Amino acid sequence: MSTRIPTIGGDTFVAKRFADGSGIIYIPSVVDKEEHEQLLNVHYPTLEYHPEKSYYGNPPCRDTTWNGPFDYHYAAKVERAQPTPEWLDQLRVKIERETVRAIETLNKLLPDKSTHFSTTGIDFRGILTNRYKNGQDSITLDADNESTLRSGAPIASFSLGAVRSLLMRHAQPKAFPSMRIRMNSGSLLIMLDCQRDGRWKHGVEKDDTQTVRYNSTFRVYAGQNGEFKEAKN
Repeated sequence: MSTRIPTIGGDTFVAKRFADGSGIIYIPSVVDKEEHEQLLNVHYPTLEYHPEKSYYGNPPCRDTTWNGPFDYHYAAKVERAQPTPEWLDQLRVKIERETVRAIETLNKLLPDKSTHFSTTGIDFRGILTNRYKNGQDSITLDADNESTLRSGAPIASFSLGAVRSLLMRHAQPKAFPSMRIRMNSGSLLIMLDCQRDGRWKHGVEKDDTQTVRYNSTFRVYAGQNGEFKEAKN
């Protein structure tokens, strides 16, 4: 008999620290109505997307683009850097600020200071954006544990457009039950040390939506202050 996976998120704020030291924070909205409409209908459609390269000869499952000062190497792929438009850089700064504020909020709920999450060194320089054209665009479970990412740093995921569910599954499912997070348009999900040792995997399942969803992920890169070569635009 299968176990029903609980759904969280949507219009509800979520802040959790798990027993393995990882955690999640979900904020239903980080943009006001005017900014939301500008991002969805004016700005995000102008980014230069391309079909994401996939494994084992499977067809592309979504479109993607990378904006930042260096090329991004991950999962045997290379995303060539595109210049970061001013509006996206402003969003990056905002997501950094919201991430720090959210972590501070979660830490206040944790009486033991030794379990607090760090807010130092959160510098989201590169932005990976995915475009899911409709509900048939999806991504299988992935751990985001590339060596190019700074260990222990948060990953912030901003969603815009169609409401989709993010499935999260732990490497020890009996101890840490799976969950689905309903990602509102304009919401922010912050994953805290979830990628270490591939402990949590996440993916976007297929559904019947007919509208587009954009998702930008903001990460801290291990070599971004010198080891990565600046891209020549």
